Amino acid sequence: MLVAPENSKTRHFDFRISIYQPGGYAEAHKHERAENIYYILKGTARVTLDDEAHICKPGAVIFIPPGVMHGIENPGTADLEFVIVASPPDDMPRPDAP
Repeated sequence: MLVAPENSKTRHFDFRISIYQPGGYAEAHKHERAENIYYILKGTARVTLDDEAHICKPGAVIFIPPGVMHGIENPGTADLEFVIVASPPDDMPRPDAP
């Protein structure tokens, strides 16, 4: 996480960069309150929103409202790198402490 309540004074945002190797994915899930934005930096993403799959390339912006089932996977042969912005941050999974 680059910006989150754990490492800054924010109360409203969770800002992360994720990198998925080929075949990597996040299973479909939903957030009760959090709005999410994915911004694809590198690679190819298959983003599923309520059972509808979308292939997304660098520069794509995906808005995910609360309550929408969503997942992301890397169907490509190179790493997928993308930004995740979420608000409020307390409705996002927290990484384990090192």
